[in-house]
Amino acid sequence: MKKSTLMIALVLCLAAFDGPVRADTAYITDSFEVTMRTGPSTEHKIVAMLSSGDAVEVLESREGWSLVRQSKKSIVREGWVLSRYLIRREPWETRARAALSEAEELKIKLNRLEAELREALSKSGRLELDLKKAGEELDRLKAEHQELLAGSSTYLALKKTHDALQKELDRTTAQLKKTQHEHMLLVAAKRNMWFLSGALVLLFGLLLGFGMGRAQKKQRSTLRL
Repeated sequence: MKKSTLMIALVLCLAAFDGPVRADTAYITDSFEVTMRTGPSTEHKIVAMLSSGDAVEVLESREGWSLVRQSKKSIVREGWVLSRYLIRREPWETRARAALSEAEELKIKLNRLEAELREALSKSGRLELDLKKAGEELDRLKAEHQELLAGSSTYLALKKTHDALQKELDRTTAQLKKTQHEHMLLVAAKRNMWFLSGALVLLFGLLLGFGMGRAQKKQRSTLRL
């Protein structure tokens, strides 16, 4: 009976030990390479060398040391490192790489917007030409209308011609209004695209400056070490 109870207790202990451990994520601090050891002191054997930016899970902390777990390229290691070498934020170098990647994406978007802007400007030019032609056609129809009103000898012929010209005038006026509306939309789109392009260029400069500043800060930290 005692042996059976002991076996059950042993199984429960092993299950509790192998269960998931609540862990916080931390990073090896900037510009460092630190040792991972088998125990919480410098007298214990070195398990691995951890580089700046490596992510680890903090399983336990005591007396200035932390038990961490690292999973990298399908290899899982556990060991103790000095707690002062762990930080809760991503290192500046990692952030700088992410900022440069985002800046490159913004540059691609900016190039695409510039191409769309050029196409919109070209279409706007064509619409302006169509608008000018429509205005000239409207003036011609009005002149013909007035001429027919003045030179017609009979009321019926005048009315028939007048009605036909009025319909044509209405159609042309509607087309002119439509063309003017499209022109206004394109002008507004052009103005918005210029504004968006300026904002993207400014954001690209800020992100690039942020990445370069962090890189310089890292370089100065490395020189001090």
